[in-house]
Amino acid sequence: MKLTAQITAAVLLLAFCFAEARAQKPRVLSSYAIQIQLKGNPVFYEPIYESDLAVENKLFWFSPCCYTRKSSRDEDFISLIKLFVSPEGGEWKIKISVVMGAFRDKGERVVATYRTRLNQMTPVDEIEKLGVGSFEVGIVAIKPEEATRPEIINKTTSLAVLNLVSEVVPSPYQLLLQHLSHKRVAALEVDSYSDGKRIMITWPRGDFNQPLIEAGATYEVRIKSTSGPSSSSGGYQRKPERFEIVSVVFADGTFEGDEFLAAQVNAKMAVAKLQLQRVIALLEAARVAGGAPAPEIISNLSKGTFALRDYPTSEEIKPVSDRFPALNVMQRDFLRTNATQGLHAVKASLRFDITQFRLTNTTDRTLLKDWLKRMREKYETWLGGL
Repeated sequence: MKLTAQITAAVLLLAFCFAEARAQKPRVLSSYAIQIQLKGNPVFYEPIYESDLAVENKLFWFSPCCYTRKSSRDEDFISLIKLFVSPEGGEWKIKISVVMGAFRDKGERVVATYRTRLNQMTPVDEIEKLGVGSFEVGIVAIKPEEATRPEIINKTTSLAVLNLVSEVVPSPYQLLLQHLSHKRVAALEVDSYSDGKRIMITWPRGDFNQPLIEAGATYEVRIKSTSGPSSSSGGYQRKPERFEIVSVVFADGTFEGDEFLAAQVNAKMAVAKLQLQRVIALLEAARVAGGAPAPEIISNLSKGTFALRDYPTSEEIKPVSDRFPALNVMQRDFLRTNATQGLHAVKASLRFDITQFRLTNTTDRTLLKDWLKRMREKYETWLGGL
């Protein structure tokens, strides 16, 4: 399978989102920000905080918004662009690397390292050779201005808005939500609008074994406060005027609000169940082969794991697709992408478990038997929770 669906998903999902590795406690905004000019897209700012200035090679990252060619091999697909930023005297050092693989597991390549002065933009043309559209990057001085308070529309009943905080632009808004349901939350969507147009999608998600929000807990969503450059009059452009809490999807696949995100989560869960059944069958086959030497059993289990399916079939996705008939063709591409993520998560988990066992260098069949028992219990519990 080509990575067309994954590319489509990356463009639509993440073209509007620029994220940073961040702490949860409040921080003091510095006088600087990273400015990114994506080709054919709005300018984005990533504020630099005072605490960031003391960190060498502070990490920021974002997902590509456009590709110059399709990748037929996962090893060639760029899923993440990393920026490592450090002030050095009167200059700034910016190192850029890319993470390979749709699931960010095919290694990392350094693209370039620049030394630049304040307010100097540098074109990153080298990245086009890797199949990603070029962009400009620089460290700019910012002039914080008072943030407006956008209107909030909530299409859910299980999430209540407790507070919305943003002291200045371009610091992000902090939307504090209270989860009222007894169910765990797997994902939610918050959209930002300016001049009647959606300018940003925020899609925080949990994972299979780690929900996004526990029952009854609070959760903070950070949302960009601007997606445009300062105007000649000194103000930032494309500031959100409205936030919409579009949907919330629970860990059992039920949802409130729009159905698109729910369809994606359900596609991931549905094929993960099928993959977990295959994993449990592999572990059972390894158990009944208990008379063979331990290294042989582990070797056969590893081969079986490697052969597990990487991409879903149309038949596997069809039951989910039929449940959400209103989805258009482009949205259905997302179902395949999320289903692929479900297969990969299970397969990667078992491969990791096998690697950890091999590190023990044990040939004791009793220890192997105990490990196989624990692994079966682990994956049966996972399956039972979906």
